[in-house]
Amino acid sequence: MKPYFFFTWVAAAALLAGCGPNSTTSSNGAAERFTKPTSVQVQRRDITGYDMLKGAIYMPPEAQVSIYPKYNAPVQKVDAAVGDNVKRGQILVELAFPDVQAALQNAKDTYQAAQSAYESAKTQYDGPVKQAKQAVDQARSTERQIRSQTTPGGDATDLQQARSAREAAEQTLQQATADFNANMLIYKQQLDSAQAALTEARNGAKQAFVRSPIGGTLLVLNAQVGQTLGGDPKTPVATVANLAALQLKADLTPEQVTKVKVGTPVVAQFKETGDKVFDGKVSRIRTLPGSSGGPVVTEATIDLQNVSALVKPGMTITLLGVRTGEVKDVLAVPVQAVDQDSAGHTIVHVQKNGTWTDVSVETGLSDGNYTEIRSGLNEGDTIQVTP
Repeated sequence: MKPYFFFTWVAAAALLAGCGPNSTTSSNGAAERFTKPTSVQVQRRDITGYDMLKGAIYMPPEAQVSIYPKYNAPVQKVDAAVGDNVKRGQILVELAFPDVQAALQNAKDTYQAAQSAYESAKTQYDGPVKQAKQAVDQARSTERQIRSQTTPGGDATDLQQARSAREAAEQTLQQATADFNANMLIYKQQLDSAQAALTEARNGAKQAFVRSPIGGTLLVLNAQVGQTLGGDPKTPVATVANLAALQLKADLTPEQVTKVKVGTPVVAQFKETGDKVFDGKVSRIRTLPGSSGGPVVTEATIDLQNVSALVKPGMTITLLGVRTGEVKDVLAVPVQAVDQDSAGHTIVHVQKNGTWTDVSVETGLSDGNYTEIRSGLNEGDTIQVTP
């Protein structure tokens, strides 16, 4: 089956720009590539091979916080700018209360809403934890019962199975608890912020501060001097993220499950950071139930070495993979040139005597942009690249 390579068509177009006569040009001079097949020549190059992963950027809930208006109040001063590295508790925006009583009532309303949201979320997310606790209690009870019935030196198969079931149940409980804490974190932060605002208002403060609840990079700031905050409670005043905690999540294929383990090195590239390669390492692998009753999904969590905090939420992954090897000075073709015939044989379309001919090839390593050709082609052969 033709492998899936995780990179953008934009990147591929840049690699192949002007490579053949089948490119067209629009009225404004921009190349409209890949509207039809393009021809290129087989060349030699060095290739570092990757087993490509399909992944996405993930920010742990505790590592990114959006700060919402605590009351309706005009902005008196802005103390930070987007892109700044801020510390926990650092003042981002200063607000002025035009009316102390109105500020107190507004703070009370905000606190009550935050408290209600917290309790509702707690009820929603606590179910899996309770179920997991019940499963652990049952598994422990079963193990104790079987242990009492197992004679020394006798068949311990049932006891081993009960122990494994108990360990699996405890692991599920740990995961459910971690998920609960992660889901509840944002509600707890909003509740704490509302509590602090209510305390300020009760003390008769005539000025309030919007502070960063965590240390990190200021990604969003929706505040200008003279602007009244609080008109849209769904729009955050600011968003701060600890970009050093940014991770990647990748769903593993059945073949990759046997190869990718905790500790496996991974490399990544992003459209917005160009050719820079970021190193990472698999820190966790877990099995999740499939959506709508589908097959289970094995998910790998990758800790990324986000050097200089260059990678941010919302960026586009152009390469994510596990290195599988490296070859030097080998014949290579763009990955879009590799195809399959009706019998499942790997082929490349080669121009011979003015016509396109299907040629069987043996492929080797691929870096997501180019694929090594071990046999079937010669250097300089003209081949077809299909979008």
